[in-house]
Amino acid sequence: MDATQLDENEILALAGLALHLASADGMLSAEEADELKHLGEEIGGADTFSRAITDAEGRFKTAQDALDFAAEIEREDARDFIHTVLTDLANSDDMHNAEADLLGRLRLMWGIRGR
Repeated sequence: MDATQLDENEILALAGLALHLASADGMLSAEEADELKHLGEEIGGADTFSRAITDAEGRFKTAQDALDFAAEIEREDARDFIHTVLTDLANSDDMHNAEADLLGRLRLMWGIRGR
């Protein structure tokens, strides 16, 4: 699976989770910004992902809000893809405890075994 195969809700879930993951340590590093830019290009252009980020900012005030929305994602390949992208984002700089916690909660919710 790649980013172009995500549906609208999956993109929104990814945007919301990425937004909270990238800001979990209180700052957006240059590496995280680069990862997000690259992700936007993969999804279908910066405009598509920018709109998803804007929507996510309005809808998901907390990381739990984003997780609650992501719980509705049913396609296993989309879940795996989103988890991989978020893991790459968290690993783009030093992974903060809050980032590891969010990824752990996502793995537990989706039943993804330790990666």
